[in-house]
Amino acid sequence: RLNYAGFRKGDHMFPVVFNLQVARNLATGLNERDAMLAALQVGRITKHGDTAFHYVFSIKGANALISQVTDDDLGTGTGVNIRTHHFRFDYGLSKKVTLQSLFFIQNSLRSTGQFPNFFVPVSGFVPTTYRIQEQILFSF
Repeated sequence: RLNYAGFRKGDHMFPVVFNLQVARNLATGLNERDAMLAALQVGRITKHGDTAFHYVFSIKGANALISQVTDDDLGTGTGVNIRTHHFRFDYGLSKKVTLQSLFFIQNSLRSTGQFPNFFVPVSGFVPTTYRIQEQILFSF
């Protein structure tokens, strides 16, 4: 994780955060055992009118993680065998209330049966999935 104090525009601060994570499942010799996540955030919500922009790119092979015990779906509804682009825009409605706009693009990686003893919950033949989500976040 790399943090930068960022820049100021008017009375709003825009700190910059870059985060990189990689994982390899050493307990298996099967294919699709690697996962990675790269995230970039510009801005932070501290008061009314603040904005923040987030981008996350993630690849998770079908044998990379145990999906049930990780915070893994990135809002896509599945945990493994995916490549996801996640865009998010935050707008501060007040100090403790944020409007979030999220956009997800998800692709499957492989199909069941491509390798011996290989099963995936989302097949490689599933078309690209696009999803938009709006939500209001309350901080306590």
